[in-house]
Amino acid sequence: MIKYPEKFIKECKEVYPKWTALYEALEKGSEFVGRYLNDSSFETISVEDIISIKDMDSLNKLKERALRIKTKKELYDKWYKMYRQNINED
Repeated sequence: MIKYPEKFIKECKEVYPKWTALYEALEKGSEFVGRYLNDSSFETISVEDIISIKDMDSLNKLKERALRIKTKKELYDKWYKMYRQNINED
């Protein structure tokens, strides 16, 4: 069981609104949080996405998408550090 900090729980809820299974896992201190975060962090931006940029608006949308992907990966990385620390304390 992992005691997730409130800041981490808040970040998860901001990045993944309306994901009740994730919220329940966070509240229970479940290690399954890592599985959820990992599984949801595999989104990528393809060559076709980049080639399809036609104007600044589409470029800005792609940038927003890239930042969401980056945030998801960073959230998983934070979870992994907590997980490793929890293992080392046991």
